[in-house]
Amino acid sequence: MKSNILITGASGYLGKYFLRKIISIKDYNINLLFEDINNFESIRNYFSSNRIDVVVHLAALVASKANQDEMMKTNLEATKNLANLIDKNTHFIVLSSDHVFKSDKEKIYKTEDIKDPETLYGKSKHLAEEYLSKNVEKLTVLRTSMLYGYNDSKRNNFFKFLIDNLKKLEKIDIYSNVYNQPTHVSDVSDFIIKIIREKKFGFFHALGDEYLNRFELGKMFCEIHGYNIEYLNSVKQQEGGRIPNYLNLQPSQCFLENKKYSLEMGLKQYL
Repeated sequence: MKSNILITGASGYLGKYFLRKIISIKDYNINLLFEDINNFESIRNYFSSNRIDVVVHLAALVASKANQDEMMKTNLEATKNLANLIDKNTHFIVLSSDHVFKSDKEKIYKTEDIKDPETLYGKSKHLAEEYLSKNVEKLTVLRTSMLYGYNDSKRNNFFKFLIDNLKKLEKIDIYSNVYNQPTHVSDVSDFIIKIIREKKFGFFHALGDEYLNRFELGKMFCEIHGYNIEYLNSVKQQEGGRIPNYLNLQPSQCFLENKKYSLEMGLKQYL
């Protein structure tokens, strides 16, 4: 009998890609949670009438789109509600973030290292992780960084910012002291499917192994797609800026073994 998989956030950037991929393998019964995850009653009614074997929880508010109350309500409280509704045998997979750690120029974070988030988004993800680790038996937490892979006109991310501004032939200020590990949505999607198939539980760093600053990343993008690098202006984010400067996470070996996209390959296919 096929397992029943419930996906939240299927209309999001990763969700849309993951949904197409998992449907294509035809191994599971796929359910999409269209109910507002902040509406506890509708979520409870859904779970009471459907058997769910695996929850892939991708729905969240990102760092720039919410105030404190909204962020905590969606990323923490709604996640807790989902966890409280599942059966003890349900595999709960949740997408987290590198933002759960504190910016540190010298540190390479392992999955078990102490967390100390500096941003509201990071705090919401950290608290959700803490609750789930204490209340969900079959739990998988995936921490990732700067998801990319395809151009979505509705998704405001670093690469859309680059494209929109480079087309205007205007100078763009790009931080040279903010570092990321760009991670292809295909690699994360494949890894989630691997986790479901192999019933892998625990904490994983599912992110790219190329660690570079945003100015370097912008230059790389321009070189690959033929944009003029002269329009990129290297600047420093001021101390206490809204984005952590140095978050370098050690990718989990099982993710690297499954990873297919180098950064160069992913950027070449981006457009």
